[in-house]
Amino acid sequence: MKIFVFTLGIIYLLAAGMPASAETGLTLIHTGTLLAVPGKQPTTKQTIILRGHHIEDIRSGYLTPSDLGEKSARVIDLKDSFVMPGMIDTHVHLTTSNRPMDGENTVTSTESDLTILAAINAKKIVEAGFTTVMDMGTGRRAHERAIYATRDFIASGNIPGPDILAAGSPISATGYSRTGRFRDDVENIIGPQGVCHSPDSCRYRVREQIKRGADFINVYNSGSLLAKNSPAQTFSDAELAAIADTARMLGRVVVADGGNSKSSAAGINKAIKAGFSIIDTVTYPDDQTFKLLKKHGGYFAPHLYALIAAVGDTPETLEQGTMGWLPRPVLEQLYKLKAETPSAIIGYRAGATLILSSDSGVFPHGDNAHELVTYVDLGISAMDTLKAATVNAAKAYRIYHRTGSLEAGKEADIIAMRENPLDNIKTVLDPIFVMSDGHIHRWKNNGNPQ
Repeated sequence: MKIFVFTLGIIYLLAAGMPASAETGLTLIHTGTLLAVPGKQPTTKQTIILRGHHIEDIRSGYLTPSDLGEKSARVIDLKDSFVMPGMIDTHVHLTTSNRPMDGENTVTSTESDLTILAAINAKKIVEAGFTTVMDMGTGRRAHERAIYATRDFIASGNIPGPDILAAGSPISATGYSRTGRFRDDVENIIGPQGVCHSPDSCRYRVREQIKRGADFINVYNSGSLLAKNSPAQTFSDAELAAIADTARMLGRVVVADGGNSKSSAAGINKAIKAGFSIIDTVTYPDDQTFKLLKKHGGYFAPHLYALIAAVGDTPETLEQGTMGWLPRPVLEQLYKLKAETPSAIIGYRAGATLILSSDSGVFPHGDNAHELVTYVDLGISAMDTLKAATVNAAKAYRIYHRTGSLEAGKEADIIAMRENPLDNIKTVLDPIFVMSDGHIHRWKNNGNPQ
């Protein structure tokens, strides 16, 4: 009972910081430079007309309430700013952190602990300019319940945060779950969820996850770089097809989350052929991976900044990264990867459609925009980077009808920067204005938050 009351107290404190938003009121946003649809050319001196939580129209010039036949409206002056859609991060872990004791917390943390942690992390992420995120799950019961609770609290408008699409618990093959770090008797108590071992049991697990609240299906379809046993393919072809077919029938996107062992390209390629529409990570693709992805109209979600941040820049400073507490042999593997050409660049050059996918939780939540900076530093154009973080990500997860661009009828997910990120991508690290679903989460006016 004390834990429950304490949790409610924290939630109320977070809710106290929730910005007010008129349900049906008129808001006019005057923009300097407006990139309404990343991938298209920006415009200048526009007015975004909001009615409640949605965009009603975008018109040229700086309109006043009287121009629209209204007596009054909230007017937001962003004439000196670059305005664009809120960013989307398609790979976060809100119920985890990069703390050394996080592995132990898997056992010791309660659902209340994890819900509070997720709510705190969600607030950090939305204030960093990300108005939608995809939580990829951990496979633990408590984590699954915590992320659904956080998602629903935010959706109801009770606490601040981005829109969350949650996978719940990833689907994994018997004997190859990445969460199996404890004795069998402990594993049986804390998870993992979503383990299957035949086409029929995999169909059941997909249905079960959707029943429990999954917005999409995440699948550990290959071995992990951090695991001792990392096969190229953990599911049979028939099991992959069963997962993809069931998810598609029930209207869910299915993600192949894996491909970070040296032999895993074959497993990733089989997943694409089976109907998985998003491949995530893929550290070691082969010459067929991106050809198949383009042929099937899929999306590639690499992680760049997570690897850079995880370990130090020299063999002597490996432990100085965000994951410096990992065993030395693992850090040495990660360090070697930093010297290789990232698969994101290989995929980009091959014409793969990229979506932003940071893996925050490996590094501190709220630092997600460093992923965009890393894209550009490695040779991806600034426009393609912004498109990966908005239009592409929204289309990949089938939410482009409501977010990912600034157009009439869509949710008011809007951010602004002092400079033009097409000229200086680092400006995305410090947005001066963040609005998610009509709620203002950040607004700096001459350096003073409002």
